[in-house]
Amino acid sequence: MDDDNLYDILGVRQDASQEAIKAAHREKARETHPDHGGSQEAFVKVSQAYKILSDPEQRKEYDRTGRIPNEFDIPREAMSLLVSFFIGYVDRIDLENVSRINPFEKMKEALGKELRKPEELVEAVKGQRQKIKLIRKRMKYRKRKKAPDNFLKVVLSDMEGKLDRQEKGAKRREKIILLAGEILEAYSFNIEEGEGLEGLFHRLQFSGSFTATDGSNNFGTAGGP
Repeated sequence: MDDDNLYDILGVRQDASQEAIKAAHREKARETHPDHGGSQEAFVKVSQAYKILSDPEQRKEYDRTGRIPNEFDIPREAMSLLVSFFIGYVDRIDLENVSRINPFEKMKEALGKELRKPEELVEAVKGQRQKIKLIRKRMKYRKRKKAPDNFLKVVLSDMEGKLDRQEKGAKRREKIILLAGEILEAYSFNIEEGEGLEGLFHRLQFSGSFTATDGSNNFGTAGGP
């Protein structure tokens, strides 16, 4: 599917509205469905194209890069995250402390802190979903003349869609961070002999605490997903 243009698969222009994409998907799905004489391969392509183009975030990424967002990007992003942390560490560490601190242990600590962010977001999304469910259950609407349809119900549905995307993004971020931790397990570091833990902490000018947010860390080094 990598060589196929998603818009061509659905038969729409690149600036097509979500309504046009949805309508095109219904038509193409009928045409390509195996039960209606279509092929399984064509039907899967139509389904995958719609899955990406109906998601604003994935569509934006596809329009920007021309590449289909998928799980295969996770290893690349995990390595990019590690590069960001590692460069930031090297830039920040004092020369006299280079042999006294294990950079990979510091990076593991940083990944642990980074992992808490998507975990907290997933919990927050669950809370928001519960609120929306309760509001929808108790909200009543009576149609009146010249009054619009129950548009606030649509607002709740839009909010749920946004929460779905946030949760999906958070879970993907979790995968990236966890994989980065697995990659890091392959590295070790020889600490200078005779360096006691207490003496190390007393001499440290580098705290070793850093995080990556929006592709950067607090060392001012850009990189990462």
